[in-house]
Amino acid sequence: LEYHASVGCMGDHLVVLGGGVPDESYEAFQRRIDAYDPAEDTWSRLPDLPFPINDELAQEVVATRFEFAEVDGKLYCVGGYRGQFDHFFEARRTFVYDPATRTWTDGPRLPYEPGRNEHGYDYLSAFEQSKRLCIMGNFRLNDGGARLLAFVWDPTRETWDDFPVPPDVPRRMSVTQVDGHVVVHGHDKSDQGHITWRIFVLRAGSRDWTEWDIPAAVQNALPWPLFYAVRIG
Repeated sequence: LEYHASVGCMGDHLVVLGGGVPDESYEAFQRRIDAYDPAEDTWSRLPDLPFPINDELAQEVVATRFEFAEVDGKLYCVGGYRGQFDHFFEARRTFVYDPATRTWTDGPRLPYEPGRNEHGYDYLSAFEQSKRLCIMGNFRLNDGGARLLAFVWDPTRETWDDFPVPPDVPRRMSVTQVDGHVVVHGHDKSDQGHITWRIFVLRAGSRDWTEWDIPAAVQNALPWPLFYAVRIG
């Protein structure tokens, strides 16, 4: 399950969405989702995804930018899907999996369509904050422009509320949330091509981002370092 697979958690289970290898075995994994129970040391098959995973081998409808997050015990998949050559697309559509009923249903439509990066992929991150779905990404606005925005879904009022974004917009951004702290990692690129990696942190209950220093040994060690927020203890 190594090709275009997404890995995360749902309750006390590890979940793997998609995967396979880019050959004749790949098609079988385009909609597949599996769950691992560490207490029983067993894998189980969950109901298929309602859309195929994004890949260059799909012949019909593919996901635009596959992102998911567990929110209050349910799995939210965001980013919608589009057909080949944008012939048909629903990039603002979301899906929700309820483990209690083992069913997929439509979730809230995104407030704007996700914008595409230089590689043609839609950029969008999803994470949980105070049992609510949060999204952050580069969105296409109604005036034709695009910029980094973030929103939190209020299920009671069924509206998207603004969520704070970092003061500077790093490229190739990733977003992680742990214990209410939102961590954004990305890089700035100068006109001379020099890359500087940056980390911004939004503490629980705050709307003001803080930039954390990256040790020089890490900053200079790898051309494309990856950072993840994890809980210790």
